[in-house]
Amino acid sequence: MHQEFLTHDYGIVIMKLNLKAAKSLQKSEETRSSGQHHLLLVDDEAFNLAGLERILSDSYKVSTFTSAPEALAFIDKGGPDADFSAIVSDHIMPGMSGVEFLKELQKRHHPAPRIMLTGFAALDNVITAVNEASIFRYLTKPVPPDEIKRAVRDALAFYEMRQENGRLISMVKNLIERNSQLNKKLEQFEGVATEQKTEKGTPAPRRHEVAILFADIRGFTKLTRQVEPELVIGALDQIFKPVHEIVYEAGGVVDKHLGDGLMAIFGLTGAPILKATLEATARMSEATAQTLAAMEPPFDQLKVSFGLASGTAVLGQMGSVQKSDLILIGETANLAARLQEATKLALSSDEGRNCLGEFPRVMALCSPNMLEDSTQFKRVDFTGSLAIRDFPDIRAVGLFKA
Repeated sequence: MHQEFLTHDYGIVIMKLNLKAAKSLQKSEETRSSGQHHLLLVDDEAFNLAGLERILSDSYKVSTFTSAPEALAFIDKGGPDADFSAIVSDHIMPGMSGVEFLKELQKRHHPAPRIMLTGFAALDNVITAVNEASIFRYLTKPVPPDEIKRAVRDALAFYEMRQENGRLISMVKNLIERNSQLNKKLEQFEGVATEQKTEKGTPAPRRHEVAILFADIRGFTKLTRQVEPELVIGALDQIFKPVHEIVYEAGGVVDKHLGDGLMAIFGLTGAPILKATLEATARMSEATAQTLAAMEPPFDQLKVSFGLASGTAVLGQMGSVQKSDLILIGETANLAARLQEATKLALSSDEGRNCLGEFPRVMALCSPNMLEDSTQFKRVDFTGSLAIRDFPDIRAVGLFKA
């Protein structure tokens, strides 16, 4: 092995490269945030392994092995300590060569990009390594520190790009599945429609008995100005995922997301809706309260409100070939939105708190015509100046808190 590998300056501090830092990378190639990337270094000569570790350990977490079989066994054992973002291996080693080691990782579909170092630059070795072991980068010794640092940075950028692509693919898959569920609900709506279709082949507009749910997160808009965008979207997904699941289990469909809120419709299939919808709203209230309690600050201080109303609405489809939506019009939707809004009374006035009580993590209000079908919602009478906006004649609501 060539000792020239260790005769260079090791004083440059490299920081972690990620996708968010791509723009700053153009300004300063040496300015990266260190920390979470974990590198695996394998070389049978301890002197060279120590040099590699010295070059890279200031910027990344590093694990070292002098034997490829031992490194492979460590990876196979699994666990968070074996979660590597990039792997650097010597080629000529006793027992198992670098190419053999990296080929084994390829068989295991290990996600970390692989860099191989060797003092032999024979073309057949390069071809074998690249084709059979999916080598990300092949470096010949002696390797200057700047070159190994650059190769590792490139490998980590590639690793993060693949991780991000995987996340985006998962998001697209979820969107396709949710769209499929919506299409099934629309087909069921079409199946129970007795009117003839329009010239476009869509169900003709009709009146239908439905229950409509509106949800909103209290205090969320303010947080969007204080935390990173990915945390904002992550929190929304965490809060609304169990809501989605319960809505669909109860025979409903999430019609649309409205910023930090959503709208769901029950009853498109013609099945009985009142009792099932009330039970589903109580379940999603309890599930949402548990989600909020388990979240990290500052999201653990959020509150969620639900408004639920049932009645007749006009349903139909409108749009174009680019986008077509189920349209729902009528006082039922307006009332559900206003009931959700009325939960603010428990936060904004003494009169509201005296009537509705304290707002814990979740508060749900339902229209009074649903109370006979509920064992979970408690009747609350509005007194004094309290009123539901746009519906001053409604003087009682159903209340559920979690």
